[in-house]
Amino acid sequence: MAVNTGVTLSRYLDFVVNGHRLSGDMRRLNGFGTTNGEDDVTGWLDDTKQYIAAPAESTFDIEAIFSNEKAATGPVEAGAHTALVGANEVIASMFIGIRKRPEAGNPGGGGAFTQTRYEVNGQQGPVMVTAVYKSSSGDNVWGDVLAAGQALSSTTNGASVDNGAATTGGYVAILHVSQTAGAMASNTWSFKVQHSVDNSSWADLATFTADGSTITAERKTGAGTVNRYTRLLSTRTAGTARPWAILIRK
Repeated sequence: MAVNTGVTLSRYLDFVVNGHRLSGDMRRLNGFGTTNGEDDVTGWLDDTKQYIAAPAESTFDIEAIFSNEKAATGPVEAGAHTALVGANEVIASMFIGIRKRPEAGNPGGGGAFTQTRYEVNGQQGPVMVTAVYKSSSGDNVWGDVLAAGQALSSTTNGASVDNGAATTGGYVAILHVSQTAGAMASNTWSFKVQHSVDNSSWADLATFTADGSTITAERKTGAGTVNRYTRLLSTRTAGTARPWAILIRK
């Protein structure tokens, strides 16, 4: 999938890892996307080089200045550096705003990645972090934004995204729940990706287990038909929520 963003600026990009919005801390992001590789299988008797397709690979690396302190509110380990320094696997997502802050219907990408390097320069106060992540799951990382971190205080039907037509190859759905004001342990929510054939009657496509009470991220996959229209339903029982969501249709 080619990502057509039009004219935009880096200030309108948001990068979220395991529920932590890193955009304000990052100095550099390289290589986020999918590379389709190839393996050389040329034999001695071949006159020309022979190749077969290798599994798709997604990689990225970041350089960021993180606070070495835990956040004042939320879970015990709410600071991004505190949470990520020991995370062998992460869920990372890119939200692309077109000349303004990202919103539903904009391009977005995401997936599950393994941390291959996490280097820290500094001990107290701000620390410089260089980290490298790699995935070889073969997933296409690019899809559509369903939610982009807006603060919610009531049950919300997210904006409908018109994908043009249904698909039959299944999906990857990604949710991040980021920091909210006050004690997050008091929040109680449910989050679902829904789809529709007519933008009127909606059915559940993916139901997440995250309930808004902690900073977290979740990745769900499914097979079968994904209808033309999609949205994120955020249902409140108590508290506030700040969800980020991407749907990748296969």
